Amino acid sequence: MHIILYGDESGTITLSNAPQFKYFYIGMISTHEKNKVKRVFRKAKLDYIKQNNVKLNIKDEIKGSEMSEGMKGYIKTTYR
Repeated sequence: MHIILYGDESGTITLSNAPQFKYFYIGMISTHEKNKVKRVFRKAKLDYIKQNNVKLNIKDEIKGSEMSEGMKGYIKTTYR
């Protein structure tokens, strides 16, 4: 059995000490069910967009910076 890893990053790697470049995040999840992970995440995004009349295209990648804190929280708590 194979384990699938999904990773994502946010931020900028730089030598600058400017406050807006202070952090660089890397997040990962592992699963044995890659299709379920994709399906659950897409459904969460679609449900939130429909319920809140958000102007985002579900077919495009939605960047974390484009999501409101409410949308992030909804996805995190509704679909565990």
